[in-house]
Amino acid sequence: MMSTQIALQPEQANVAEFGRRAALTLLLAILLYRFWLFAASGVAAVGYPWELDYGEGIVWQQMRLIFTDRAYGPIDQFPAIVFHYPPLYHALTSIIASALGTDELGTGRAVALLSTLAAAVASGLLVDTLLKERASLPLRRLCGCIAALLIFTTVPVIHWAPLMRVDMLAIALGLFGLFAAFKALERPRLIYVASLLFVAAIYTKQISIAAPASVFAVLFLLRPRLALEGIAACIVMGLAVMLTLGWLTDGGFYRHIFLYNANRIDLSRLSGIIYVGTMHLLLIGVAAFVIVRRLVDLRAKYRGRADVRTDLASDAADVRLLIAISYVAIASLMMLLVAKSGSSINYFLEWFFAIGLFAALGPAEFGEGQSGTHMQNALGIGIPVALALHAGFVPLPRTGYDPNSERGRQLAVLSREIAAADKPVISDDMVLLLRSGKPVLWEPAIFAELASTGDWDERPFVDRIRHRDFAFFITWGQRGFDRFDERYNPAVAEAMDAAYPIKQHAAGLTIHRPLPR
Repeated sequence: MMSTQIALQPEQANVAEFGRRAALTLLLAILLYRFWLFAASGVAAVGYPWELDYGEGIVWQQMRLIFTDRAYGPIDQFPAIVFHYPPLYHALTSIIASALGTDELGTGRAVALLSTLAAAVASGLLVDTLLKERASLPLRRLCGCIAALLIFTTVPVIHWAPLMRVDMLAIALGLFGLFAAFKALERPRLIYVASLLFVAAIYTKQISIAAPASVFAVLFLLRPRLALEGIAACIVMGLAVMLTLGWLTDGGFYRHIFLYNANRIDLSRLSGIIYVGTMHLLLIGVAAFVIVRRLVDLRAKYRGRADVRTDLASDAADVRLLIAISYVAIASLMMLLVAKSGSSINYFLEWFFAIGLFAALGPAEFGEGQSGTHMQNALGIGIPVALALHAGFVPLPRTGYDPNSERGRQLAVLSREIAAADKPVISDDMVLLLRSGKPVLWEPAIFAELASTGDWDERPFVDRIRHRDFAFFITWGQRGFDRFDERYNPAVAEAMDAAYPIKQHAAGLTIHRPLPR
């Protein structure tokens, strides 16, 4: 029986190579088009004056307070603000906005967008390095470009990148830390650069541990001295920053980050993993194929060797590969943190950056200009076609950032009313408050969580509501709606119903007003 592994004839190989090149050209064309759409949407978002996401307003308010004595301050009085994150993003945004005299919200969104671009560049560099011993320079560069562009075809990144949130800066720092760790395998002193970047990522968002954990776990097994140097550097720098922040805030930094940043468990949100996953099946499929294939090749390469650990440690390419696979594994586990109230698709961001590395390796799996089997040549064409189909059918970035739209005009009217109010206003749309010249005095979601755990006494706040100490409330929906019920505990909601029974609707929001006196 003739084997199916017989190589193709030269003319068949030429046809297969032409098909592969055509598929790659199609993929690049679609990726570049999608990037252009993303960039246009992002630029429009920077100039949009109103809220794009619930969390933007509180981050903006935290940024305004970050260099004051209210940063990480007490929450037992009113007003009270919880600082959910370490200060790096807030401080950076504040400094840039002050230095340039730019709009604070627009600056925060621009920092996030530029961080996303930086993270994309880091992805390209990582893929180029992973292919260092496996592919020609042109193919390495091509796959690096694919890695950088693929990330703009993932729904979490498309949605989250233009927001004034901390995540994209944290991911960019972590990815460049990963790249520095790759380079440290040949230039060991770069492990200190990697450690600095990892610490910076953690002081942007405290759960940014996937990249350093993957690096140090693999290095500890294969190159323990390098791992210990990096871990020691992280501990020294991390503790120095933590002690400084604790001293500057009279211990408030510890209380806010470790005690006040609480969320109730909500296992129903795990379904978001399936929902997001089904929107990216082709991307995930290509990445999984490459990971399995690399693991099979590694197993075959080291099978039967007397000292596998020593042999592995001496091969920088294989160490890098194991770090990248560990990064996917740890980022996968981190997605489980979505199982808490108030969580969103930002918990999937880093995972898509991780699997994007392996999806971008796909086009290099079967070499270039080589005569392979029918199956190999089919996959050489099929992988870029699959990625092109993924990129072509993922939902497009948001458009319509028009402040003069009907909703924009309604928000402007509501903003003028807030500005004229002689009492504080409590609003789910906290950007609306700040845009109206009013500070955020209380953030509904986090205090609902703290009250539910007994870490904050909501009774004085309920008394303020019953005494009509506020001009009015602005919420997304009302009792019985998930978002409302997550942010307003029953005692607070009952007080609102009693003291602010009139409900009006504008710009998709519900305005709770008191009865005329």
